[in-house]
Amino acid sequence: MDGAARTRAAGLGLVLLSSVCFGASGPFGKALIEAGLGPLQAVWLRIAVAALVLVPLAAAV
Repeated sequence: MDGAARTRAAGLGLVLLSSVCFGASGPFGKALIEAGLGPLQAVWLRIAVAALVLVPLAAAV
């Protein structure tokens, strides 16, 4: 695989991972709120988890 195709495949992988994280954030947030966290705490935790997953992957690409 040449450089352009590799970059495109990595970008597509990041887009797919991002959409999975976005789609899972609603049910994840609902579960957090039902567990007793406030809405602000739930949103903060959702964003923190997404950053922990996506930042290292983006840095590797």
